[in-house]
Amino acid sequence: MSAVCPIVSHQVDENKVRLVALCTTLLSLAACYTLSPVLISLLVFDFFLRAFALGPFSPLARVADLLLSFLPLDPTLTNYGPKLFATRLGFVMLALIALATGAELLLASKIMLLMLALFAFLEAAFSFCVGCVIYSQLQRLRHAI
Repeated sequence: MSAVCPIVSHQVDENKVRLVALCTTLLSLAACYTLSPVLISLLVFDFFLRAFALGPFSPLARVADLLLSFLPLDPTLTNYGPKLFATRLGFVMLALIALATGAELLLASKIMLLMLALFAFLEAAFSFCVGCVIYSQLQRLRHAI
């Protein structure tokens, strides 16, 4: 499947990606339970930084770096393109969550937060990138038209 994902020359450590996804899962679940504007804002801010080339400043990436310093894991490199596409989808999703929460569409906010938590969990637990699947389907659709 990675052959149809957006391939770039930059590589990232899959372990770090999965730890960021784990943090995203936990924060998304906490935000779903509390609908805390602080948690939702933190997620929006973090995804914005990672989606628009400011990843080194991402709080979740920094937490992942700290956790990696304690874990005996060798880096496993993977292409950054699919992860960037997924992060940008996550940012759009979180922007919609923030808007829905602000408009008091609380059920919609909770459903989208649970979806985000599920997608992040799949990445964290199984290294399964939902964004990559979406990208491949979009490419298939584009070629069919």
